[in-house]
Amino acid sequence: MRFVYKQFGGIRDFQVLISLVKEFQEKAELDLNIIIKDCKERIEYEISELTDATGLFKYQTILRNFKLIEAYVNNRMHDELCSKVLNYKEDRAQKLNFYSDKGNEKRNLHEVRKMIKDISYLMEMSADVLPDFSLELKSYKELGSLLGTWHDRAVLLNYLRQYQRNSKNSNLNFSRLFEEIVKEKTEMEERYYSIISL
Repeated sequence: MRFVYKQFGGIRDFQVLISLVKEFQEKAELDLNIIIKDCKERIEYEISELTDATGLFKYQTILRNFKLIEAYVNNRMHDELCSKVLNYKEDRAQKLNFYSDKGNEKRNLHEVRKMIKDISYLMEMSADVLPDFSLELKSYKELGSLLGTWHDRAVLLNYLRQYQRNSKNSNLNFSRLFEEIVKEKTEMEERYYSIISL
């Protein structure tokens, strides 16, 4: 399951990169078709890896495990379950603050994004048994959206720098493109921190 989740993440990253490269291609007035071609090839590779691996999974076993978890949750006392949910949310909120202070490396952005998704899902799933979190949930969703945009531009910068280092074409110059991407990434970063500091 973790492998499949990771592979889908890689496929999504390159799909987003293609979309962003096309967008920035117009802004920076550059021909980036070679980059788009490389991203498409990487997507094909990730999909082939995923296809090879999915034969290892027994989906009926996975569904049965989910049923066991569902039965476990249904059998817990209401107060105990509420307490566990609130403790889990608090734990995720603390980790969110921890990773938010660690800088904007790709790995930290992944962790922060995961914490935000965990908290948002938790609030939505427990809406009928916990206090009203609607305003808080709205803030977390906005944070998630900003972080997604920030993360995607950070991934694009990392990819382009790596591509430029490995390319045999010495005429590749992404300086204008880098300026556009950094500008947008910084804007998302500033908006994210302005909300999380409230």
